[in-house]
Amino acid sequence: MNKPQGTVVFKGIETGVTISLNANWHQESKGDPIYPTEVYYVTRGGEFAPTITIRKIDLPPDEYHRDNYLQLSQILLDEQSSQNESSPPHVLEQHIVQVDDHPCRIDIFEWVEKDTGIPIIQFQATIQLSSSVCGFVAILKKEDQSTYLPTITDAAFSLKFDETPQAIQSNN
Repeated sequence: MNKPQGTVVFKGIETGVTISLNANWHQESKGDPIYPTEVYYVTRGGEFAPTITIRKIDLPPDEYHRDNYLQLSQILLDEQSSQNESSPPHVLEQHIVQVDDHPCRIDIFEWVEKDTGIPIIQFQATIQLSSSVCGFVAILKKEDQSTYLPTITDAAFSLKFDETPQAIQSNN
């Protein structure tokens, strides 16, 4: 597959997850001691620029099952509902798909940020891996939806997971 001109492939330092984004996106690793996390953002000179957060959650063998990704999707949606009780999220789309040959649930919903009143679009994908679950959450202002949602969707489907024993060991 040829990547479009101006596309950059980022490899997560913390997560080991590879993602393709336009060249105007930047990467920041979060030194979270519990869950490896990467943040990708666009600098446009203003507040509330689109961001993507990728978090990898390793699961103990006794908690692992083939539907962990569905549970994580629901937890994230419920969490958003509890944070914005006055403006609960309105689900626009839900899909079960494959990302890098892994089961994935995509939820796209809108909500209003309670402190600013800004309408927000949230794109989240939860992906089931062999010993973990990966969460992909992108947040953008609703007014930026037509500009950034196609890029975010492409980025979600570009995710690649290196689950070789050596890569898993080096990420723990």
